Amino acid sequence: FYFAPKQWFRRGDHVFHLRGGDVEQGFEHPTVLTMRPDFTMSRRLDAARMESAGGTQWRLFGVTERTFSREGGVTVRTPVEAVYDLGTEARALRIQVGRPEQMRYPQLRRQIAARSEVGLKTRDFELTMHNRFAYPAAGLPAALLAVLMAIRPGRKGHLTAALVEGLGIAMAMWGLMVVCRTLVLAERMPPALAAWLPAILLSLGALIAWARYQGVFAQFVDGGVVVV
Repeated sequence: FYFAPKQWFRRGDHVFHLRGGDVEQGFEHPTVLTMRPDFTMSRRLDAARMESAGGTQWRLFGVTERTFSREGGVTVRTPVEAVYDLGTEARALRIQVGRPEQMRYPQLRRQIAARSEVGLKTRDFELTMHNRFAYPAAGLPAALLAVLMAIRPGRKGHLTAALVEGLGIAMAMWGLMVVCRTLVLAERMPPALAAWLPAILLSLGALIAWARYQGVFAQFVDGGVVVV
């Protein structure tokens, strides 16, 4: 249900409820609401089908048009076919269905622009776009931190301890990503910061570990062998 097609769109004074179809094939059983500045309804259009007639013009078939006055009166028209200027170009309704993680980078950019035009949330798409670079970039400081922990002075244990430490770093990285994503969807953190925060924190951890143990790395004996 979370990734179901988004059916409600807002563009200027018009609110669209599109129950099926697309821009190329036409929309089935659409409803278009026209709102006044005080957000009271001035007109409602229900149609069997809606197709683009070019520009901001749309051709509706099997229309039921209701016009609402401020005094509470209602006027009803039922034209078989009519063309309306809905203030929205066809490209603004090119909303692609699917998870943002399944889209390529150019598709993500187009969807962010299209969804912004019709008033849909774009935070998860922006987060995914930044994660295309931030997620692999976080692997380098995470691996460096694991290596620094493995060769720290006075370390006890061998392979098993190193594996556990590496798993702990991976779990910490995953936990940071989950928390940051939750904050983005809750509108408590910008998508760019949430995407890059795990990589930044891991880099800081690696720098702190390097500064702490760099004295050990400077010890060379017998032709440059590091003593740890």
